Amino acid sequence: MELTENNLTHSNYYSCDQYVSNSMLSHISVSPEHFRFMMDNPQPATPAMKLGSAIHMNILQPAEFHKYYGVSPKFDRRTKQGKEDYKNFINNNLSKTIISESDFELIEQITLKTMRDNTVNRLLCNGEAEKIITWVNNHHEVDCKGMLDYHRDDMIIDIKTTKYASYNGFMKSVKKYKYHK
Repeated sequence: MELTENNLTHSNYYSCDQYVSNSMLSHISVSPEHFRFMMDNPQPATPAMKLGSAIHMNILQPAEFHKYYGVSPKFDRRTKQGKEDYKNFINNNLSKTIISESDFELIEQITLKTMRDNTVNRLLCNGEAEKIITWVNNHHEVDCKGMLDYHRDDMIIDIKTTKYASYNGFMKSVKKYKYHK
């Protein structure tokens, strides 16, 4: 596989349909109609997807976290002051994904536990987080794209969150989400 030059950035990666991505292939594997529907009607992220993305960013790009996520304190929106405070919070965080304080505490706990692991620390050094690559699949004559969680000269690291941490539970996630393909 020979990488090609691209003009993709983190802000236009998901909206650019000039290249085929793994998620696009997942949709087309259901049917061409499903693929078209998903392209025309992007689905909102589920709570689990939002949490996973936030954990992912906090591990790989902690300095960027608060640029993209707003941590919402609890507001008593039954009161005039609570409604006003909530409105101000939302207005100050319009371009951010809003997460609760309890989700942020969970994200911090998972991040701290992950980063305390010596193997993780060795793997997540001397590389680049969220590296965007493109290439041409010559067999199918299609331009492809991918975003690597963490790229080093000697390996690619892919961060996954899962509801089931046991070996069998994670293997079910691997099969369900086709991580192995």
